[in-house]
Amino acid sequence: MNTRKTAGNRFNLRSEWYNQIKKVDSVSNVLGSLSNVLVTTWGGLFMGMGTLALGMFLIIKMITANGMHTLVANIPAIILVLIGTILIALNVALTNPSLGAQIKVSLRFLAFKISGYPNRGKYQTLRDLYRINTDDENVIETNAGGRRRYMAMYQVRGVVSPVTFEDELARLEAVNASMLSNLGRDTQIDKIITVQKAQTLMPVLPKNATAGMRELAKRQYDLARGISDNQQLMSHIVIVAPSIHTLYDRLTFVENAFNSGLVISYNRLSGQMAKKEIRRIYG
Repeated sequence: MNTRKTAGNRFNLRSEWYNQIKKVDSVSNVLGSLSNVLVTTWGGLFMGMGTLALGMFLIIKMITANGMHTLVANIPAIILVLIGTILIALNVALTNPSLGAQIKVSLRFLAFKISGYPNRGKYQTLRDLYRINTDDENVIETNAGGRRRYMAMYQVRGVVSPVTFEDELARLEAVNASMLSNLGRDTQIDKIITVQKAQTLMPVLPKNATAGMRELAKRQYDLARGISDNQQLMSHIVIVAPSIHTLYDRLTFVENAFNSGLVISYNRLSGQMAKKEIRRIYG
């Protein structure tokens, strides 16, 4: 698994004037939560405007082609060119701070989709690997490029908020530093935060709920379901070690830190759920 292409701040947004961040409210408001991970720079903004101008030039040429005698026949093509121009201009104008220009990220993703993921490893649980029911299905083995690694994934809920007191932050910092020092250099820990669409469920009411309670629950459910950009943050912690025994030792330190208050709650993913999440995040 090649992580060099998917990690690291390789694009310095403050190096030159054309890389200075320029927030465009009309674009950010349309993108919703994506505006938190995609920004606009002056250079990207100018290139996006140039892309729009080029697209408009092509559309005008299509409209005026053959003395406008083929205008009606070209309407479907004009609509497609217009939609494509807008989408390409957005990709050109936006920048991913970690990976660089979004147009390059999109093209690389498209190439991977067409040709497949050559560096993608094979993920399987120890039960899948050894066919022994007593083996831990919470551990995922991956073999990428001949290198075997063992993973464990936790879904966590963070404890730090804007109203966390400074003494509590200092205590959590000490717990976190102790955990990292005990992990050693042969173990990697990744924190992954993703934005996902929230699943709206009808509140569970007791059997003796009154008609008013049911009506209030239905109104709240309809209100939450009617929000178009209803989304939630999902936090995952992934621990990667070169051997099973090393992973088990490191997980002891990690869970001790969790139980000391580093997170509000945690759930260790296992089986198909763990493999599904790792494939979704790492590809």
